[in-house]
Amino acid sequence: MNCEIRITAIAVSLILIPAIAFAGVNFQFKTLGPTILPNGGEYAHRYPATFDKKGHLVFNPGLLFGGDFLVLENRIGIRLIQGVMIDCAGVFASVSHIGMRARFFRIGSHSLWAGCGPLLFIRESWTKFPEYEPDTSFEQRGDWENFFLWYGGDIEYNYSVRDNLDFSLSIIPYLPKMLSFAFGLKLWF
Repeated sequence: MNCEIRITAIAVSLILIPAIAFAGVNFQFKTLGPTILPNGGEYAHRYPATFDKKGHLVFNPGLLFGGDFLVLENRIGIRLIQGVMIDCAGVFASVSHIGMRARFFRIGSHSLWAGCGPLLFIRESWTKFPEYEPDTSFEQRGDWENFFLWYGGDIEYNYSVRDNLDFSLSIIPYLPKMLSFAFGLKLWF
């Protein structure tokens, strides 16, 4: 068996095994958009996409990719998310999340989900800005800084467009610092 066949077999297994082992599997693609900073931003003058001078509302363009692997009649499961974005100061950032999910209700085409679990946020270091005082919640690593949060998560509203396709809106809280919004599609298998 040559290398290409082995790689193909592994890739197909990684897709099929979760689909068979779990009661429900979905893959999702969402865009990040507006973020609310209730206290404004200390460095709002650095925010290229703010809607006010104090940085209470900013636009953080980005993409989230991921999926849910559900058990117990599609009510409880595990979520994996990977995202890339431009943060409020206009630097590259990424987010990785794994967490538990639970469906609170489903009425007709409407459902409400919530989840919680560890989150890792990495961004280009803001230390390149002369006035920046390093945030103690970020660990500095050369040109990058990261932030680990044990309790990252989201609240998610889904509207079923058809049997295997949902429109999805997520509210991603990190209060009192920020509240982000993402929307997109969720494809069920």
